[in-house]
Amino acid sequence: MATRIQGLLMLMAACILQPEAGAKTAVVQAKLVESASPLRIVEFTLPGGASEVLYAKLRGYADKFGFAIRIAPTTPDSQRVLIEMWREEIRLLGLNAERPSSYTIAFYKNIGIGQVPDKFLDQLVSELTESLEEIKGLTFTTR
Repeated sequence: MATRIQGLLMLMAACILQPEAGAKTAVVQAKLVESASPLRIVEFTLPGGASEVLYAKLRGYADKFGFAIRIAPTTPDSQRVLIEMWREEIRLLGLNAERPSSYTIAFYKNIGIGQVPDKFLDQLVSELTESLEEIKGLTFTTR
């Protein structure tokens, strides 16, 4: 199942829906990231009923590191979501496609950006996992 989720994230990394300012629909912009292979992946399982706490933590993380963020449902029942965070050099894509409680967030380098230092990536991943650790019952793995 994990490879299916990674494949979906790779496809999303290559072709992301981007809304025009003030538009009611989105257009496809291809090749926004340097590679379809993520630089880092964080996977975690969220305890039931904690999604709003998760979204608040993700918004706080985005604010701290200067990311724009969008969290949007991908199904009518809002059980599945797409999480996007982006800034000049890095894009994070996340989703819970497999199960509503299982999330995957992948870190990608944006196109046209030089090398992203491993130390910086490690800090981003570390800060994200530390923030998520505050959610009681959440379990995660980092690759």
